[in-house]
Amino acid sequence: MRTANSFDLFEATTALACTSGKVRLVVQLKREIGKLWEDASKAPYKELFKPDVRDALNARKQCMRKRYQQGSVTKSSDGRYWIGKYREDGRHKTKLLGKIREITKSEAQEKFAEFLKLLNGPEISPDLTLKSFLEVVYFPFYQRKWKKSTAMTNRDRIQREIVASLGQREMRTFTRDELQTFLDSKSSLSFSTGRSFAGIFGKCSKWP
Repeated sequence: MRTANSFDLFEATTALACTSGKVRLVVQLKREIGKLWEDASKAPYKELFKPDVRDALNARKQCMRKRYQQGSVTKSSDGRYWIGKYREDGRHKTKLLGKIREITKSEAQEKFAEFLKLLNGPEISPDLTLKSFLEVVYFPFYQRKWKKSTAMTNRDRIQREIVASLGQREMRTFTRDELQTFLDSKSSLSFSTGRSFAGIFGKCSKWP
């Protein structure tokens, strides 16, 4: 579930497209965001995502897809069929499950659950590093809100205080206690800096 301290692939892609300076990417973003990552072997995917993190982001995309494969079972508009509704790559889709007079809702739900299980495929373990997350997601997203001078200052501070020490660590390997201890060691920094660092670490602790 998305919270104030987490993000998803759709937000990351939006941030990258909007900061790319390419109008056609923004237009595609509005029309159908899934097209931006439909084929990882060519543009526009390669235009948005840097080579050193494409594999990791693809893994993240697969994980985010699973969040949208929960789905729901409902009746068709004519009241004759059970319909499974779900989302895939940002698009709404449906699956015909059977006639209402022939199967119960519980049976339809079981049938739909099996369909989603096949659709989701095996679990993928995300391995994005903190440095890659900052470069590909965090900076592009927040630099839209920062003034140019603020962006340069924040970027330099994060590179110096965080990336130098923890940049090569995978996001999923951090523990809350470890991150809190690191924050405590930076107590001499300003309140606003500490708060921004806490926001970054909040995303680490929630990484799948």
